[in-house]
Amino acid sequence: MTVRPDQQLLDQYTGSTEKPETKLPGSTTEHYMAATLENAGKPPVSLGTSLLVILLPMLMMLSRALAETVFKNSASFNKITEFVGDPVIALLIGLLVGVILLGYARGTDTKKLRDSLGASLKPIAGILLIIAGGGAFAKVLVNSHVGNAIIHLTHGLSLSAIAIGWLIAALLSVTTGSATVGIVGATGLLAPLVGSNPSINKELLVVAIGSGSLFFNYANHAGFWLVKESFSMSMGETFKTITIIQSIIGIVGLVMALLLDFLPHF
Repeated sequence: MTVRPDQQLLDQYTGSTEKPETKLPGSTTEHYMAATLENAGKPPVSLGTSLLVILLPMLMMLSRALAETVFKNSASFNKITEFVGDPVIALLIGLLVGVILLGYARGTDTKKLRDSLGASLKPIAGILLIIAGGGAFAKVLVNSHVGNAIIHLTHGLSLSAIAIGWLIAALLSVTTGSATVGIVGATGLLAPLVGSNPSINKELLVVAIGSGSLFFNYANHAGFWLVKESFSMSMGETFKTITIIQSIIGIVGLVMALLLDFLPHF
């Protein structure tokens, strides 16, 4: 089996300028190389600035949790931390701080910042749609009371909740082509079962659901094509690697979760 990494990926992560004919106008590689040349004469971003931009949203969300625990009697302070600690607001503030410190403070004009922000949306658009679709699909399943049906179904089955969680996640992942949909859907469906049975090991159930979502990653999964195209593999080569390996990981994860569930809990 031969693996041939994509030339554009090599150019992007190594900074190579060979084979310019493979670079298409407006491509990610061209944008990356242009940004690299533009920042060549600027001083590097300091460690403190980098940590501030990365950690600021998490610190704001952490302040909300701490305020709810430590400053219970301070209503005004809790209102402020509740607002800035909301994940959407915290990430928005982190984005604005990053634009100011990494953009305007380093002499980047508005047009270049707008182009950079627009280009950054392309690689994450698919991820956002998958996550949103998974959440919407889980909500449809929950509102159709499938979770209640699963509770009644499990009373007549000898399968443990861990095995059921793995099976649901695997089926949803294989049929929808998204591990995220498998995880979110299985979690939403099994939430009533976990709430009605406190003896279920929630940690091992999480492991089982995650393992089930990895089972049989094939042509309807975006990750399958990402690996195939990135390394220029054939369908057979990709099946022998990503599909087989992730199926083994999924089965081993289920077996280990079941074994640990059978051990005495202390």
